[in-house]
Amino acid sequence: MDHWLPKMQQLLHIPISLQYDHASPCTSKEITIYINTVKYARFVEFLEDRHIRAIPIEQRETLRLPKDASNTTPSWKAAYSNYLTSVLHHHKPSIANDPLQSVTVESCWWICQKAIAELYFDDVVESPTIQGVDLQHYDKETSCLSNTSRFPLGFSTGSENVDQYATHLKMVYIQDMRHLQDDINAIVDRCQDFTAEAKTDQKLGKVGR
Repeated sequence: MDHWLPKMQQLLHIPISLQYDHASPCTSKEITIYINTVKYARFVEFLEDRHIRAIPIEQRETLRLPKDASNTTPSWKAAYSNYLTSVLHHHKPSIANDPLQSVTVESCWWICQKAIAELYFDDVVESPTIQGVDLQHYDKETSCLSNTSRFPLGFSTGSENVDQYATHLKMVYIQDMRHLQDDINAIVDRCQDFTAEAKTDQKLGKVGR
């Protein structure tokens, strides 16, 4: 379990601005601090938008904190609890008894596994069985592209085998573009951190000649 969260976030191609601090020890105490921050709330939002996609876009507002939020709120924790139980079917007595206690290391582990299953297994592995998956030995290259029947190629070469290879190449290309977009978004986020609170030095200004 050592450093499991950074490894999972690497598999999920999480933007750097949302990741757990790799320099910090990956202990339950440190992860508990991370999951009670706005960064983790944005991380959950990213997983639902990009990988899990269990609810319609227009119904995801409850999982989104305001852009200027500095802390998570009780309403967000309640939405997170409902997301775990009603949408992802992660039933825990402690969550049902007190939704505000739903943000736990276990729930973080579970939601990461759910996202990885959706990203790499393409419905081959159902969520009740992903607890037994050895993520360290999962062959991403041969498994993540195992099902191309639902992916539109957009043209036909006249050969079923060639069409399948072309579909694989198109999927890899689109995935690479998504990763590039994530990197660009992370850079934009970092730039906005420097420009969002710009200050003017009035002593440098002059009136008239």
